[in-house]
Amino acid sequence: MAVRHVNVQNEKADQTVANKAKDKLLKREEVTEVRGANSDQDLVLAVQVEQFDRFRLKDIEKQSKEMLKKDFTGYSIEVSTDQKIFWELDKLEKQLENKKISVKKLKKKLTKIKKLMKEKP
Repeated sequence: MAVRHVNVQNEKADQTVANKAKDKLLKREEVTEVRGANSDQDLVLAVQVEQFDRFRLKDIEKQSKEMLKKDFTGYSIEVSTDQKIFWELDKLEKQLENKKISVKKLKKKLTKIKKLMKEKP
């Protein structure tokens, strides 16, 4: 499953922005799967790429972020190609879909994921 559109009835945890961003990233040739979530000011996404494109991970992250900045002004945008971040966002999407996470916890989780993204391996 390349993209999971998260439909949340609670307007405060609305994931429309993340869903639009996921669709936009999936149109890129090298991107195979996308996971992501958003709060009122953060948009955090993780992509998986074709095996051949793994040599260009930093370029793909940078280009994806620039592409999204044009459409989603007002959001702090983070894009990662890291597998661990992908898994974390996958778990978060499942929690959102099952309505097992509050808006406060969503923001806290996104902050934690952004901190993980900044860590260097």
